Amino acid sequence: MSMRTLVLSVAAVGVFIVAGLAVMRVLGIRLPQTTKPVVWVNPWENPPPRLQHLAFPSAAMGHKVGVSILPPAHREPASLIIFLHGRGGDEVSDLPAFMDMLRAVTTAEGLPEPLVVFPNGGLSEYRGAMATMIVEELLPYLEQHYRLRPERHHRLLIGFSMGGAGAVRLQLEYPEVFGGAVSWGGGVWHGDTALFDSVLTRADLLRALDPHFLLVNGSEDRPDAYAPLVAVFEQTGLAHKRVVLDGVGHGLGLYFERSAEPFAGFLRELWVERN
Repeated sequence: MSMRTLVLSVAAVGVFIVAGLAVMRVLGIRLPQTTKPVVWVNPWENPPPRLQHLAFPSAAMGHKVGVSILPPAHREPASLIIFLHGRGGDEVSDLPAFMDMLRAVTTAEGLPEPLVVFPNGGLSEYRGAMATMIVEELLPYLEQHYRLRPERHHRLLIGFSMGGAGAVRLQLEYPEVFGGAVSWGGGVWHGDTALFDSVLTRADLLRALDPHFLLVNGSEDRPDAYAPLVAVFEQTGLAHKRVVLDGVGHGLGLYFERSAEPFAGFLRELWVERN
């Protein structure tokens, strides 16, 4: 093979790969990522004040699961946020960045501190046994050991990437348990007709329970990742806000920095205007 033929062949393969990646991006498909084996309970090196770290025994999962809990400083019944990390994260990884943003927002809005819980979701996508663990095991534990507000709109699911998608899905699966979901950098598979059909089938129930959704993506991070679900939300009249942050890629810190205002509005709607 001549050098010219070799160069042309390599260029053709490159064009094919780029075109394939572009198609996958449009369809909301991500390449599999190489990740380390899941460590289900991870140590804290410098835990923040008041942090409680559990090796939570889960019958659904069949093993202990790491859970980090940050109780509020006050003693009044608290709102609850369950934060779901992204792929490759754990119960330790996203806590500092999220708490910095949350504290800034709650302070600016004059909102009481919520109880914030960070379960280790491994690579589960928060489906199956992991969903059962969160809703049927962890939530009852929290209700038993902490003073929580009972209203659904004071119990929120929030997450980044895989966790953002998981938060939205869990909210749709358990609308009678939680009152809202926030997703940063998440999305749905555009061919997930089972999910879309379930929303349409349960439209009356969902409208009656009135969960709220904040869906945030970057312009460089699948900006249309929720487009088909938003179309279903609009068809069924479910409360939602879709935000695309200009110039933002798949980075948790920049997401938090650029979306404090819509997040504050989301909390106001649920924790102030509905009280």
